[in-house]
Amino acid sequence: MSGAAEAVRPARHWLRPALLGLLGVFLVAMILCKSLPDGLAEQSPELALWLNPDHPVALQKKLQSTRDALFTLTPQPAADAMAAAPLTPAQQTEIVGLRGAIRALAVRLIDQDPLNARAFRILAEITDDREQARALMQAAAVRSRRETTAVNWLLLDAFERQDYAVAFAHADVLMRTRPANAGANMRFVGILAEAADARALLVKALSSKRAWRATYFKTIAGTVRDQRTPLAVMLDLRDAGSPPTAEEQAPYLNFLIDNQQSELAYYAWLQFQEPEQLAKIGLLTNGGFETPPSGLPFDWTIGKAVNVTVDIVDAAGLGRGASGQVLHVEFGSGRASFPKVEQVLALGPGLYRLEGRQIVDLAATRGLRWRVSC
Repeated sequence: MSGAAEAVRPARHWLRPALLGLLGVFLVAMILCKSLPDGLAEQSPELALWLNPDHPVALQKKLQSTRDALFTLTPQPAADAMAAAPLTPAQQTEIVGLRGAIRALAVRLIDQDPLNARAFRILAEITDDREQARALMQAAAVRSRRETTAVNWLLLDAFERQDYAVAFAHADVLMRTRPANAGANMRFVGILAEAADARALLVKALSSKRAWRATYFKTIAGTVRDQRTPLAVMLDLRDAGSPPTAEEQAPYLNFLIDNQQSELAYYAWLQFQEPEQLAKIGLLTNGGFETPPSGLPFDWTIGKAVNVTVDIVDAAGLGRGASGQVLHVEFGSGRASFPKVEQVLALGPGLYRLEGRQIVDLAATRGLRWRVSC
């Protein structure tokens, strides 16, 4: 029995190192196939794919670089159609090869990462069938609303098909996910607002206090063909219980005045005055400063000043027998920059007299002057 035991012992010593060696090889293989590709995927996707052909990050990097190479070769629309040089046979062959490579890479990436929106979008870009391309772009947008290229493609596609509801939905996504570019997308919103059905969608979105509401009022006047369209939207908002504030009205009214459409501006301004305010409107609005100035063109606007304080105060506190509300201007010592205190008047042809009262306690060579311009 002792002799048999001694014969088995050397085999045990040989088996342990062999198992440890196999374990080491396995661990090294795991590092090479799993961990190492993770580190190489961004900088060396080719090497990462050699180690792990299905690595999703490396596949995406390779897909993007191949797509960029294709679009470098593909002629882009030029201002002069004759300026684009024709492709050589070698370039045409290369384009076919790149398109095939993109398709293969995109399919592999989708297999490994079904939620990868970019893969669907790039696959759509090389798809010639419009319906299939639309389905792929929709798949990309569903997976990520921040896949801006896909959402913008779908916006243009819906706009061309005059499917304004879908177009507006995509414009809304772009303005919420890419607020820095909201101004550029307003041109679509402006055109959509001219269609009654689409305007209803716009009014509903603005009534819900979208984050891009302020951008809409600042930019919309310059993006529409009919300058009555923004007014129609504003009136619909009023009827929906979410009327534009004075701050929101100001860019539109100022745009109209700057573009010689003062009558439309005055008409638009009147639409948002309360009945009691309309009863008091004369040739001069709020001439006695009874209400705080709205800052709109047909009411008092007070600009910024340097070393000057401008307030509306109760005249009784100033003495000298004055009463009512008055504009109180107080200059500091030294050089001052007087703010513009102005109002645009809507007057028909004729002769007018501008009257007022002033109490002046001012030591200055030039005194105080009011200016009226037409």
